[in-house]
Amino acid sequence: FEVDRAAGLAMLRTCVREGGIYAPVAALGWLAFHIDSKTFLGEEQGEEELDECSALLRWAAGEYPSSLFFSLLEADCLACRRRLPEALLVIASASRLPCLDELRAMRAMLHYKQGAYHLAAL
Repeated sequence: FEVDRAAGLAMLRTCVREGGIYAPVAALGWLAFHIDSKTFLGEEQGEEELDECSALLRWAAGEYPSSLFFSLLEADCLACRRRLPEALLVIASASRLPCLDELRAMRAMLHYKQGAYHLAAL
């Protein structure tokens, strides 16, 4: 089947704006594309696009302040802007979330991210 990236991303943003039950999932998907997938694919991230990511992350912080997934995306967004000390602070804060007591693999991933940010800062 044919895929239309722009239409799919627009649908995710509409879902977030409507604020329904799937809004956080749509926000995660939209952010993951712009922050992680574009980085992985080597696609440019413009300042305006990163500003939109930051605005959506501010919304998420207000709605879901203890979300590990939004915290990870926030740290990656900061890293995309080369604000590595701030990204490390977000990782440190996320590392204290109580859910990590049961999610050891996620804790290991936070350590990986922390190491990657330190390495990038060299």
